[in-house]
This record gives sequence, C-alpha cells and structure tokens, in this order.
Amino acid sequence: MDEFVVPDHANNAPTAPAHAPGAEGIKELIGAYRAGFLDLHFETGPKFTADGKVAHQWTMRGTHEGEFMG
Repeated sequence: MDEFVVPDHANNAPTAPAHAPGAEGIKELIGAYRAGFLDLHFETGPKFTADGKVAHQWTMRGTHEGEFMG
C-alpha cells in the first residue's frame, strides 16, 4: 500500500468503517474486512479519473463469520 496510495488518500465509500487517511488507513480497512469475512475476495471493475481524482468499482464477496462493525 505504501507504494500505491498517496498520503492524503481519502476513502469516500459511505459503508466503509472509519479509518485514517493514506496507506495506513487502507491497511486498517483491509484488516477490518479480513477480520469479519474470513474468505474475503475482491474483484475490481472499471476505474475512472477526472480532475485529479480516481474512482473505481469493486465487488467484495465473503462469508461474514467474524467481527465487523459491531
């Protein structure tokens, strides 16, 4: 993550758990998802860029077997 995520990265997904900005925040977010969904699998979709911002589509699949957002 440190190589690919800018320090001021902000995840604007409304359903994502709260986390810090930048690579550390993405690591926190992935850790939270992996703790809750033990067989977690992501598929990435289209990516869009405009005005210096990036958006992308993704699908997450997994079985909710652990702790996740209460």
